[in-house]
Amino acid sequence: MNLKPIFIAILLFLTLQTNAQSNSGNSDVHKRAVTDYSNVIRQNPENAEAYYLRARAKAKLKDYRGAIEDLSKVIELEPENAQAYYFRGRYKGLTKAYRASIADFDKAIEQQPNYAEAYYFRGRTKGFVNDLNGALADYSKAIEIEEQYAQAYYYRGVIKDGMEDYQGAIGDFSQAIKLDPNHADAYLYRGASKGNIEDYRGALADFTTSIELKPRNAKAYYFRGLAKIMLEDDEGGCRDLKKAAKLGFLEAELEVGRHCE
Repeated sequence: MNLKPIFIAILLFLTLQTNAQSNSGNSDVHKRAVTDYSNVIRQNPENAEAYYLRARAKAKLKDYRGAIEDLSKVIELEPENAQAYYFRGRYKGLTKAYRASIADFDKAIEQQPNYAEAYYFRGRTKGFVNDLNGALADYSKAIEIEEQYAQAYYYRGVIKDGMEDYQGAIGDFSQAIKLDPNHADAYLYRGASKGNIEDYRGALADFTTSIELKPRNAKAYYFRGLAKIMLEDDEGGCRDLKKAAKLGFLEAELEVGRHCE
């Protein structure tokens, strides 16, 4: 049985993940901040810092369009403000305006050529428009600037897997794990890349570690179940697939029907 296409499909799950920024902290605090900065702006409409800080507070409240408007005002007042372009690019990405997002990251990098985070997020955004070569180049540049950038290694590994450079992907996931030993998703995707080269025992070990780090990781149970089936452990494989299905992973229900009924 050839499960390689199923392992390859793991890239799709990552691509469908949003660039979402966590809405951390108390929303009341951010609402008060918006009110306070608005008062400052009323008193001084040319206060670029107040617009910038209000934009950040609005983003915490997921008012990305409002944040974009404020950052546009910052850029009007301070045309060389790299951070304003950077955050506006991030928030445009969150509204799925990917091409406009990339243009803002371009401007941030133009103003600040060693802006590792701008290269990283431009790479993330290029992935959304299926510019895999561009994304690969941006992650590589981010790593060149900041050698300890675990997330850049991780996402470069995802891109390499999508380009069928499985050994290269495994190398990048391994480096991400070296820098961040608790990176559950790096173990998950390294396992998927190992599955793509039919190293099912290696894949099994990585999926198991991913589950240990993130016990409710439905995708890890799903792919571990498939790896077990490839290793002729149908009972263990079905147990994992059923666990993944119980955790809400719909694809697992299909595989239970194929292998376990």
